[in-house]
Amino acid sequence: MSNGTHARPSIEQQWIKANLIGALVNAIASLSTYGMSQVLLSGEDSAGDLGPVVYAALAIVTNAGSIALYGYLLGVVLRQKLPALPMRTWVVAYTVLGFFFGIVLTYASVPGAVTRPSPASSAAATRSSAPSSSERPLACSAAASRR
Repeated sequence: MSNGTHARPSIEQQWIKANLIGALVNAIASLSTYGMSQVLLSGEDSAGDLGPVVYAALAIVTNAGSIALYGYLLGVVLRQKLPALPMRTWVVAYTVLGFFFGIVLTYASVPGAVTRPSPASSAAATRSSAPSSSERPLACSAAASRR
């Protein structure tokens, strides 16, 4: 070690380092996406009608980029054990996953994109879905008429 060369870290250390860096990048991307949502989707200070569109585009690209970087970091380590690993395909697969998760998470986080039924409407739907006396099975109707 006195000649200036350094021992290469073990593959286990590289794997842990790649996962830690990927997690840190993903956390930073998530925090920045949250910050964008606060700026672009907040009530009267929002960016107007384009706020949700700009937020969705930036959030999807940010998420896809962070997951693509994570895939690249893992691919570099995996390629040491699997030299035939198609790195481009590996990164593209992670990028596609990132876009998919970005779309799903963005859709779920934009206010008004997912409508939840109110308790009153779900109670009314439950009452209306109960079978009436004319829709009850014949055996139940016959038993009730004997009483």
